[in-house]
Amino acid sequence: MGLASARAVILVRHRVCGPGGKARWRQDELRSPDLVLVRASYEGAYRDETLAPEYAQGCASIRFVLGGSMVTRAQKGAVDLREGHLYVSATHGAAPARALVEASDILVIGWRLGTCVGERPPGDACFTPSRSTAVRLRRLADALAADDGAEKRIHAAADALAALRAEGLPLTDTAAAALRGHPQNDTANQRVATAVERSVASLSSSPTSIDLAGALDVGEHHALRCANAHFRRFYFSVNGWREYLRRRRIDLGAFFMGRADARTEDVARVLGFRSPTSFCHALNGAGLPSPRALQRLLIAS
Repeated sequence: MGLASARAVILVRHRVCGPGGKARWRQDELRSPDLVLVRASYEGAYRDETLAPEYAQGCASIRFVLGGSMVTRAQKGAVDLREGHLYVSATHGAAPARALVEASDILVIGWRLGTCVGERPPGDACFTPSRSTAVRLRRLADALAADDGAEKRIHAAADALAALRAEGLPLTDTAAAALRGHPQNDTANQRVATAVERSVASLSSSPTSIDLAGALDVGEHHALRCANAHFRRFYFSVNGWREYLRRRRIDLGAFFMGRADARTEDVARVLGFRSPTSFCHALNGAGLPSPRALQRLLIAS
């Protein structure tokens, strides 16, 4: 098996703070081409996925609420989710959620359909899993956020996936095999993942493809080719580095504005926009209202 086709696994950790450190965004991600595990924790502001939706027709996912409360906006109507609830999405991103409190903590497990991981669930569903399944899901979430070795994360993932299969999800009994990569291939892909992670951590400096190239120690065009191939392989609905940065800025901008004391100019500066007006134009280009209108919407709802 050549490196191009060998399995690969990457670990990505995002730690981004809003102005004054009052709003904090944390994501710990373990990604392979067919299976993605994410622990997402948001503090200090309201998170609304409908403002920067991620939709992937060829993928399914589950979300398990570790803490906080939220409401999904599914096709069949709103569904309230509380700590301990599990929501199955037959199509990843088709039921975006809006946090009802300023602190939320969730575990998301997504997979490509028709792969070694599993198939599409028969439909969306919300239920409270068994106590043993909940324990395994929390153990996986803790393993993703910890600095322990890869084997502990993979064992925790295997236990959680087996528990979800026992709950009736259409996962295979070898789903965790998607997380066992080729060491050489893992290293090459991890370099790109780390460079992307650093770019998000330093949005205030307005990173460009030149910065990406410097982080990878290659030419600018080669860096973009590597990064774009990386996103197409490891992400469900992102096709390139520039698209990823644009989406992340919008997502973070909407989140950071979800505080009563957030100021447009401060959020714009943290995200690397040239001016508050540039931030407004970016939101408008994404089909969103102005920062102040967005703030009122988030806090009022």
